[in-house]
Amino acid sequence: MLLGPIDMHVNSTVPVEVWEAFDQLPSETLPRKGARPTSRLSGLAQALAYDGLVPNATKLAHAELLAVLDGLAARYADVVDEARQDVRTVEGETIIASIANRTFIVDSSFTELADDRTVDAEYRAAGRVLGKDIAARYAERIADRDGNDDAFFAAHLQVAALAKVPTVADELNRAATTLVERWLTEYRVPLKGLSDERQAVYAELIAMTGTPQPISVLRPKVRTESTVSEDGKAVPTRTRHLMSDTQGAFPIGSLGSWEVDVLDRELPHSAAWYRNPGRAADDALAIAYVDGKGAWRRLFPDFIFFADIGGSVQPSIVDPHGYHLADALPKLRGLARFAVDHGSAFHRIEAVAKVDDTLRVLDLTQQQVRDAITTATDAEALYRSGAASNY
Repeated sequence: MLLGPIDMHVNSTVPVEVWEAFDQLPSETLPRKGARPTSRLSGLAQALAYDGLVPNATKLAHAELLAVLDGLAARYADVVDEARQDVRTVEGETIIASIANRTFIVDSSFTELADDRTVDAEYRAAGRVLGKDIAARYAERIADRDGNDDAFFAAHLQVAALAKVPTVADELNRAATTLVERWLTEYRVPLKGLSDERQAVYAELIAMTGTPQPISVLRPKVRTESTVSEDGKAVPTRTRHLMSDTQGAFPIGSLGSWEVDVLDRELPHSAAWYRNPGRAADDALAIAYVDGKGAWRRLFPDFIFFADIGGSVQPSIVDPHGYHLADALPKLRGLARFAVDHGSAFHRIEAVAKVDDTLRVLDLTQQQVRDAITTATDAEALYRSGAASNY
């Protein structure tokens, strides 16, 4: 519960260069299993068309994927022919049952040409492999090309056969992913100019993959903070936070004692700082990690500091986190992976813990430190080892 709550708004004293650096901060989505790449592409195409960035995006996406299927049909023509024969041929057995003896005897085996219902069932199965929309459009493409009375039957048969070739689905998904990544890269800047609601749509589409994906952190607009502690005293404040009250101050009552120590050590060298929200939000920098049970989670590092480094403002992540917590080592591993993937966007990426009475720091930009985290079995031992140094 918030005591003496006051809304914090954008701090007018923060230099514009800091906000420009903030706009470049990379965050990460939480991976989502089971998202079909072709469905992701379809959703992105619809969004880009809706926002007027690529008016004919859906048509372009379909053209790209159908061309891929044409190429695969030509490359695996012999395999597709065999699969088409398998689809067209129904195998069966005639069984004679004896009620008196309760026995079943296979009298004979037979093969016959599949009827429309059998081919239609195989075609629907192809839709589950290739994507229902892509399967339908490719069938239409083939039927339009053939143009005879049996065109749709033959087209459904061809699509069903093509979907049975093991590598076809992988190739199609790879092409869909490549186009998604190309469009997201090409329109990265225009997407930042959209409303928060529309940017949220794209964030959902970016997240539809089995691995963490980079997304932008949106600028905070308002944040409510307590200004009174539980004992009725005024909460201490610090200046230069990205959000502040009308006096340029930001309450730090939610920070622990050694988190305040970290903050006070960093402030003299910083142009501004940001208390990263500790929950999923558009204005939070999130880092994906795998917990002890193999599930994807997100960590939200406590602080982002902005400093003038060589004439340009650069951000640094500094995350105080107790080594005694069960998630300490998994989070360090997630932070290490993030440093590999996005380290170039930061001046420093550091994890800090208080060991006895001393603050110890792990510099995640250093390869030897990341190697030590990879092989570590205990977070406390890691902070006590040579991989860490005094903060």
